[in-house]
Amino acid sequence: AAVSDLFDAVSITGGTITGITDLAVADGGTGGSTASAARTNLGLAIGSDVQAFDAQLADVAGLAVSDGNIIVGNGTNFVAESGATARASLGVAIGSDVQAFDADTLKADTADELTAGFSAAVHDAGTKSSGTYTPDVDDGNFQQAVNGGAHTLAVPAKNCTMVILYKNNASAGTITTSGYTVVDGDSITTTDGHEFFFYITRVNDGSSTFSLLTVKALQ
Repeated sequence: AAVSDLFDAVSITGGTITGITDLAVADGGTGGSTASAARTNLGLAIGSDVQAFDAQLADVAGLAVSDGNIIVGNGTNFVAESGATARASLGVAIGSDVQAFDADTLKADTADELTAGFSAAVHDAGTKSSGTYTPDVDDGNFQQAVNGGAHTLAVPAKNCTMVILYKNNASAGTITTSGYTVVDGDSITTTDGHEFFFYITRVNDGSSTFSLLTVKALQ
């Protein structure tokens, strides 16, 4: 069935209206003949005026608002995690990934006072049988080496105090020192099995380097 307005040529057929312009927003309409146009005219354009539906945003909106929780992605969705759980997710768990704060931690550039003793591992510098041996304090302040042949002992490259336990083997040779400001102490023998403490101190005052080697025989 059809109802026709012969004067205005407006036709309503089965729920469809023809022969009329879109009703303006000011007149109570939308000013558009499509849903998209209607939203735009009403200031509701998706993506510019309003946010399009997003399942993940809906999930975020549904998270419990707990004090201290933060939102992180778990690879599938967004979840609210406590500080401890979030740190673990981010790979910064205290005590396993990062060091926990400790007021007693020594710092390289901060003066402090030790109230307990400590021990140090001994670095094995191996057998020296030729060439020049330059002790490296980065290997530790306590080191040991074997005199397995004639070689030269040079001054460490960095400021330090260190002790080297030298032991002769059957091939021990003369140890020649190079670069030391002062060398004193006992004579260095080449007898198999003889051992010595080499006490080394090296200091640069900003313009000159001073170094001391003191040898102490242990037999």
